[in-house]
Amino acid sequence: MFSSATSLEGDPENDISFPESLSSCDSYYSVSQPLSCLLDSAFSSFTKNFNAVHINAQSIPAHFPDFLSSFDCRNIHAVLVSETFFKPCLPSTSYSLPGFHLIRNDRTGKGGGGVAIYLRSHIPFTILDKSPTAYSESAEHLFVEVLFGHLKLLLGVFYCPSLHFNYFEKFETLLEQFSTSADHTIIMGDFNTCLIKDDHRARKLKNIVSGCNLTILPTNATHFFPNCTPSLLDLMIVSSPDFVDYHGQLPAEAFSYHDLVFTSYRIRPPKAKPTVVMRRSFRNYNNLLFMSDLNKINWTSVFNAETMQDKLDIFNSLLTELFDVHAPLRPVKLKHLPAPWLTPEIKALMSKRNTAKNKYKLRPTEENLT
Repeated sequence: MFSSATSLEGDPENDISFPESLSSCDSYYSVSQPLSCLLDSAFSSFTKNFNAVHINAQSIPAHFPDFLSSFDCRNIHAVLVSETFFKPCLPSTSYSLPGFHLIRNDRTGKGGGGVAIYLRSHIPFTILDKSPTAYSESAEHLFVEVLFGHLKLLLGVFYCPSLHFNYFEKFETLLEQFSTSADHTIIMGDFNTCLIKDDHRARKLKNIVSGCNLTILPTNATHFFPNCTPSLLDLMIVSSPDFVDYHGQLPAEAFSYHDLVFTSYRIRPPKAKPTVVMRRSFRNYNNLLFMSDLNKINWTSVFNAETMQDKLDIFNSLLTELFDVHAPLRPVKLKHLPAPWLTPEIKALMSKRNTAKNKYKLRPTEENLT
């Protein structure tokens, strides 16, 4: 399942070499497990690191149940998204991820597009720069500064909508402007520039990244369109490869033909304050005693109240006093926010669908299509 990648497979003359020490995994294995379980497994040994993922979602609104299910992982700190398909008319509250703050940069003037960052709500950040919202045949980006005590991390998501767009000069300017003032840099996105090819676009991007003293983490091909040659479009760019304890890619069949890419970066994020709610404890509840005390309540004050609102307030007060005796409120720390709509049956069907799509991706035949 897991391997250490040292080059990008392709024409031997065009291989891109990387340090042997970088630990990675690829997506060429069974996806019988849900994406959330695969991410849990990937980050299980790196719970104290800053763990970030990128996905080309091709519409969060269309895939929101899968989005909620996929990122139900306590060890993920940032979810970077290309092609959100968000529009200003869509409220963030409708597409929130429990425990995360949603930072958006929507596209206007044309369908599709848009980038976003879901960042853990307890991690402080400042928006540094984002591309204009109006569509203009150019790349889209969102850069934020994330604070880890005295350390500053440049965290960015970058999306180029077309392999014909020339984003290189703008991207180089962004790196020179922001990465030099940050202690660490992590930029992830769909660059629509295939690094397996040794063409002008690939060489241009690699020269820009190396010129800014940054590194592209090695992965295999990340885009698998049926009956087309796989391509490497989804990239992770970091300032300090030595701080990368683990990185790789996972199939994201529920969303698009793009793999999800992830990295575990060795800087410690601040600890989240536990979510505490007040819930009634029925540990010592005795129904006979409860009914006995209920029958002893004097309801005269309810009948004597002048208005319906007063009657309701007194009625609720008497019942609350009774509940406080027999089922007192106790503070409870929530470890996982509930998602009752994702039943085991629905999760099983989602997993079955993802397995079928992955099978077709690897062998796009009529038999696998049906």
